[in-house]
Amino acid sequence: MAGIEIKNLSNSYIEATKEFINSILYGEFGFKPNKELDDDIFNLEDSYRPPNGTFLLILKDKEIIGTAGLRKLSEESAELKRMFIKEEYRGQGLGATLLRKLIDFAKKQNYKKIFLDSDRSLKAAKTLYTKFGFVETERYNNNFRADIFMVKKL
Repeated sequence: MAGIEIKNLSNSYIEATKEFINSILYGEFGFKPNKELDDDIFNLEDSYRPPNGTFLLILKDKEIIGTAGLRKLSEESAELKRMFIKEEYRGQGLGATLLRKLIDFAKKQNYKKIFLDSDRSLKAAKTLYTKFGFVETERYNNNFRADIFMVKKL
């Protein structure tokens, strides 16, 4: 797709990234802001700081159309967070591209597992995660918005 690039989060995109995530989380999905659950959004720079984590952006003509982050849970595990693609760009393989890059990053950091939480109503997301080897697991956090928890062994 012309004009598309994937970049690591940089200072120049922090505010736009927060706005993009909030537009999907609170706008499209209709969730209410929650300081505890959404702390990583307010502190993107610290929550996904390398080398323990990373946060990727998909840009089209310098506009954010997708995001995904990976953050450290423990010495052996990481968590996939904030994987969102703007509605009109879904179904074009962009989520798979982000997921592939984050799995590669996790392997380079010697993580043994990647966890994620989601909502069963997001069927395309669950299909993507399953395609990449994620399987359902027990609840691993207190995210009351999530009703499915998955893990991938690396």
